[in-house]
Amino acid sequence: MPVDGVRRSLELDVLRFLAVALVLIQHFWIPGDAPSWLKPLMQVLGRGGWVGVELFFVLSGFLISGLLFSEYRRFGTIKAARFLARRAFKIYPAFYAFIAFWILVALRGRAPCSLGQSPERSSILAELPRRLATPYLVARS
Repeated sequence: MPVDGVRRSLELDVLRFLAVALVLIQHFWIPGDAPSWLKPLMQVLGRGGWVGVELFFVLSGFLISGLLFSEYRRFGTIKAARFLARRAFKIYPAFYAFIAFWILVALRGRAPCSLGQSPERSSILAELPRRLATPYLVARS
């Protein structure tokens, strides 16, 4: 299905999936009663989180460059305001939904744990309402 006049590439979608999966695996918390084979596997895969971040940035740069080149070929120029507006309408709705979801999770006090933390420990998300209400400079001093 064409997106912004460009066809999706299965190969790039697979690479994007691998990038996101590597980052997510790095952040998984492994319960103490997990199967014995799972812990070493997750530790090895978890070390690749930085590869996922790098891969995602490279893919994003490649795809954004392709959009810019397509716009230049189509119109003979690149109008930054139009390009950024299209990106904003595509990205910001999901971004705000994501932020709203995690604020609701944090307000309920059920913030997920980081790798190696027990569920009883508080997470940064549990403190999110307080952090949002406190100005950055006051919180850092």
